[in-house]
Amino acid sequence: ISTRPTADDNMLWSAGKKTILAGSRQKIKISEEIWPAAFSYLARPAQSRQAFISAFINFPEARKIPPGQTTFFYQGALLGKSNFSLSGRQEFIFFGQAPQVTVTRQLQSDQTRHRQWRLEARNDLATPVKLRIEESTPQAQDSRIKVKLLAAGAEEKPGQLSWELGLAAGEEKTIIYGIDFEAPTDMEIESGSSQ
Repeated sequence: ISTRPTADDNMLWSAGKKTILAGSRQKIKISEEIWPAAFSYLARPAQSRQAFISAFINFPEARKIPPGQTTFFYQGALLGKSNFSLSGRQEFIFFGQAPQVTVTRQLQSDQTRHRQWRLEARNDLATPVKLRIEESTPQAQDSRIKVKLLAAGAEEKPGQLSWELGLAAGEEKTIIYGIDFEAPTDMEIESGSSQ
């Protein structure tokens, strides 16, 4: 994490004596720390193949970092820039998308009353990851329509299926799930996007 404080910051940062030539811009390291963090990944493959990365940090004592523009890097990859500040002992940091952890989604069966998808989760990092995958599910707008989810190992909530996976470095796992629709034969069923 690299951060630049805003102009209205009341904290005093000391960087020692530095020579900066007139008209030039220079980055100066103020401090460097290693924070104990638990990283997690969230994938919503219907929206993006790349997972979102976040970290939970639990400091031994309260910390304060003033608001400013931050550049996020993860294992050598630039994740992007965002505003960042820290105040307290516990913090969730959302970094953005992680290009090394992906979930691809493929529609395998597209019938009127049955659909089936294949999810391929892959970890191209050199370390293991915890990955949560979330998929939206259709909700019946008519009491005569019954929606049956065929998703072994998934946690089911209204409108959502989710899986918790552990992926070793370089590992790939496959999830197959489907949805059956039961309705009167003369009823037309529209289940939304076919992708």
